[in-house]
Amino acid sequence: MEDPFTEVPSRLDIGLSAASWDASASIGNGAYSLAGGGVVNDWRLGGSTTYRPAESGAELGVNAFAVSQVPGLDLQFSGATSFAPAGRRDGLGASYRTPLTDNLMLTVGSNLTGLQTDAGYAVAAGINESLSYQEQFFDVTQTYSGVPFAGLHSIGLNGGLRSAGPFGVRASTSLQLSAGSQAWRNVLTLSARPAPGVGLSVAGAWQTSTESSTWSVAPRLSYSFRKDGLRGNFGVRYAYTGVLQGDVASSALYGATASFGMGPFSVGADATYVSKGETHSGGAGDTFVARATAQYRPGLTTLVFASYEYGSDTLKGEGSTKFGVSWSEDWAKTFSTRLSYDRGHTESYGSGEATQRERVAMIAQFRDLGLDGLNLSAGYALSAQAGLFTGLVPLTHDFSVRVGYTLRFSFDTPPGIVNTFGGRKGGEIRGIAFLDRNLDGQRGEDEEVLEGVVVSLGGEEAVTAADGSYRLRVPSGSHAWVFSAGLPASVRSSLEAPITVEENTVQIVDLPFVPVASLSVTLFDDLDNDGFRGSGETGISFGGVIVDGPVRREVLLDARGNAVVTDLVPGRYTITPDPDRLPRRYRSTTEPVVVVIREGERPAPVAVGAAAPPREVVTTFTASALAVIARVDKSSVVAGEELVVKALVTGQADRVLVRIGDVEFLLDSQGSRWSGTVTVPAGTPAGPLAIEVVAEGGGVTTAASVDVTVK
Repeated sequence: MEDPFTEVPSRLDIGLSAASWDASASIGNGAYSLAGGGVVNDWRLGGSTTYRPAESGAELGVNAFAVSQVPGLDLQFSGATSFAPAGRRDGLGASYRTPLTDNLMLTVGSNLTGLQTDAGYAVAAGINESLSYQEQFFDVTQTYSGVPFAGLHSIGLNGGLRSAGPFGVRASTSLQLSAGSQAWRNVLTLSARPAPGVGLSVAGAWQTSTESSTWSVAPRLSYSFRKDGLRGNFGVRYAYTGVLQGDVASSALYGATASFGMGPFSVGADATYVSKGETHSGGAGDTFVARATAQYRPGLTTLVFASYEYGSDTLKGEGSTKFGVSWSEDWAKTFSTRLSYDRGHTESYGSGEATQRERVAMIAQFRDLGLDGLNLSAGYALSAQAGLFTGLVPLTHDFSVRVGYTLRFSFDTPPGIVNTFGGRKGGEIRGIAFLDRNLDGQRGEDEEVLEGVVVSLGGEEAVTAADGSYRLRVPSGSHAWVFSAGLPASVRSSLEAPITVEENTVQIVDLPFVPVASLSVTLFDDLDNDGFRGSGETGISFGGVIVDGPVRREVLLDARGNAVVTDLVPGRYTITPDPDRLPRRYRSTTEPVVVVIREGERPAPVAVGAAAPPREVVTTFTASALAVIARVDKSSVVAGEELVVKALVTGQADRVLVRIGDVEFLLDSQGSRWSGTVTVPAGTPAGPLAIEVVAEGGGVTTAASVDVTVK
C-alpha cells in the first residue's frame, strides 16, 4: 500500500502508443520530461529530454538511441548531452555483439565522453570487450574495459561449473591499472550440496594493490526443509579478512539466520557481529545487530506483521532498539487500510544521553473511487520525539491526502504519422487467452481467462487484459507464438503450429493454455537383473527413457541417469527405457511404470532399470560326457573388484578352476555345482575380458568362457 506521507502528490503522466511508435510526457518531482520512439525500416529510433529548473541554474538533458532490428545483427548506438551550471557533458556510445560459434559470444563497444568547464573542453575515449564461452556444465568469460589515453585499464577473467549438481567451483581474477596505482584481486569459491536441503560453500580471496595487501576466507552453511506442513531454513556464516601489508583494518564477521513457518504463521531472526581491528588512522571496534520478525497471514486480504531490532556500535559509541507492528487489511477490491505503531530508542554509551521516538499511523486507500483510474490515499500520523505516553510535549500531527487519476483511451493514429513510419503493414490478430482444462482446444463457458500474459508474435508484443483479451498488428509472413512472461509455471500453450499473416487481414485466434506438471525420472543399471534398484546400482549415463501418454516425450538423461520431464498435461503415462539410447546388449529389466498425472499434483519420482543379460556359454559334450556351463554375477567390473563365479558340470570332474590371464582360482564343489569368489587382477586394462572356466576329470579337460567388461 502506498504511504501518502512519503511525498507530496504532484505528478502528471501522459502516454501514447501504437504498433510501431510510442510517445510520453510527464511533469513531476520538479522536472518536465518528453520521450518517444518508433521503428523506421530496420531500426528502432528513440530519445528523451528532461528539463529541471532550479534556483542555482536550470538543467537540461537530451538522450537518443538507435537499435538494429535486423535478425542476426545485434548493434546499438546511443548519444547524450546535458547542460548544468557546472558545465556541459556529452557522450556517444556503440555496442556490437555476435556469436563466433554456438558456444562462443563476442561483445565489443566504445564510447566518447566530453566535458566542458571553465577550464576548457576535455575528451576521453573508452573501449570495452568481452568474450564468453558456455557449455552445458561450464562457462568462462574474459572482459576488458579502459580509457587507454588516460592509462586506465581493467582486465578480468571468471568462470566455473554451471551444473546444479552436488559440487560447484567458481573462480575469478581481475587486474586494474592506472597511471599511479594498480590492484589485483583473485577469488575462488567452492560449493557443495551433500544432502537434500543442505548447502555448503567457502570463498577465498587475495587482493593486493599499491597501498595494501589482504586475504580473506568466508565459509557458509545453510539448511532448509519442509515436512508435515512445517517449513524452515537456517544458515550460519563466517568471514575473516587478514592484512598482509598496509594500513588496513583486519575484520571478522559472524552471522546466523533462521526462519520457520506453519500455515499462516511465520517467524524469522538474524544476527550479525563484526569485529574490526585497529589501524594507524583509527581504533578498533565492534558492531552487533540482531533482528526478529513475526508474520500472520490467514488469507490474501489480511497481514499482521511485527519486528524488533537491537543494534550496538562501539565505533560510534551508541546502542539502539527499534520495534514496530502493523495490521494491513484489504476490505474490498477497491478499499484497504493499514494501522501501524513504531518505536525507536537510541542511547550514547559515553554520556548516557538517550533519544526516543514513537509514531502511530493510520492509512486508508481507495481505488477506482467512483471512476475507473481515480485513486485516493489518506493518512493520519501522531508522533513524539520523547514518546507518546510520557506526557511530554510536543506531539506532532501529520495529515496527508494523495489523489491520482490514470486516464486511458485509444484512438486511430493520424495518417501523417503512420506514413512517416512506413505506413500500415501486416494484419491484425486478436483473441482471448484461457485455461483449457478439458484439453479440447476450445474455450468453454466455465474455463477461466488468463490476465497478464505477454504475447509475442512477429516481433510485436501485447499483454492480455483482465478479460483475457489481446490484440496485435503483426507483419505479413509466418510467425511462431512466444509467451515470454506472465504465465504460471504450471501451464503451457497448446498451440504448436505457426500462424500465417496476410496483408490487411483480421484473424481471431483464442489462445488455449493447458495445465502441466513435471516428472522426475531415473534410469538405473540393474546389475543383478532382478528388476529392482539396489543400493549400489547407479544411473546409466546419457541413456534415454520414453514417456508416452497424452503427449510423448523421448528424454535424454544426464551423466547420473536423471532427468526432469516437463510440460506433461494431465493423463495416464507409461515410462519405459528407450532401447535406442541403451548401451550395447542392454535391455529393460523392469515392467513399464504407469503414472497418472493430475492437475495441481506433483507425481512421485520414477525409476526404471536396464542391464545386459547374464552371459552363458555351453561347450559341446566330450567323449567322456564332461561338460561345463558358467556364469558370473556382474557384467561389468573394475580392476581389483571381486566376482562370484558359478559353474554347472556334467560328468565326473576332479576339479574346476577359473583362469583370468595367468592367474588361476579353484572353485568349491557342491555336487554338480561349483562356485567361488575370484578377483580381477589389479592393472587389468579397461575393455572386454574373457574369463575361462575349466573342468578337469578322468584325464579329460573341457572349458567355458564368460565375457565381462572392465571399466
